Amino acid sequence: MKFEIGGNNYTLLHLESAKPCGECKACCTAIGIVELGKPNYKRCEHLCKSGCAIYNSKPASCTEYQCWYTAGLVDDRPDKIGLIVDFQLSPLPGAIRIWEVWSGASETKRGKALIKKLCEKYDCDVWLATKEWSTNLKTGYVVRTPSAVVLPPTFDQDQVKFDAAMPNVAG
Repeated sequence: MKFEIGGNNYTLLHLESAKPCGECKACCTAIGIVELGKPNYKRCEHLCKSGCAIYNSKPASCTEYQCWYTAGLVDDRPDKIGLIVDFQLSPLPGAIRIWEVWSGASETKRGKALIKKLCEKYDCDVWLATKEWSTNLKTGYVVRTPSAVVLPPTFDQDQVKFDAAMPNVAG
């Protein structure tokens, strides 16, 4: 898969060349799966002790999904740092997404360092998604994280809220 960020071209590894996930199952708990109707931040019902119970017939969105750890673009395995990094192809192409696997992972020393590095290195929108809020770290836009499968959400002005309850994560 090829993509462009800020005029620079990047190529993710072919799936056969990707790093193995190992014991990491972070995407199975944080990221929605369209074909299964699994919302964001809900554990996949097919996740079992040995991995995926439907591995041989898993949906295309699972087969084709590639976090930046497996692509070799970040060093920290998502289940160890608590953050999944991927690239948004739609509905807002050209954005980096950072999914918080567990509450507070983005506030740890390692989490903050990774987020800072991504924001400084790439000239594009960087979204941090938690169970409650999705924040564009470049612009400061904050919206509620939908339970729907797609992130970042489209910008409907009615969804944009600025109040004291929102976390102040934008720089």
